[in-house]
Amino acid sequence: MTPEAVRAAVAQGLLDAIQHDEFWPALSSGMQRHVTTQAGGWLLGSVKAALSKLMLFLVLGLMVYLIGGWAGLVALFKGAQA
Repeated sequence: MTPEAVRAAVAQGLLDAIQHDEFWPALSSGMQRHVTTQAGGWLLGSVKAALSKLMLFLVLGLMVYLIGGWAGLVALFKGAQA
C-alpha cells in the first residue's frame, strides 16, 4: 500500500464518519457533557470557597460578639474601615 493510498483511505474514512447521521448529535452530546463537567466543577468549587469564607466571617463575628458584645463588633468594624 502506497502512502498516497493510505492518505486517500484515511480522508475517505473521515468524510464517511462526518457524513454519518449519528456523528453530529454524538459530538454535540459529548461536548455538552464535557463542558458541564468542567464548568460544574469550577462553579461548585467557587460556591464552596465563598460559603467557607462566609462561615469563617460569621464565626469570627460571633466570637467577637460573645466577648465584647455590640460594642466589640462596632469597634471591629470601625477598625476595619480605618
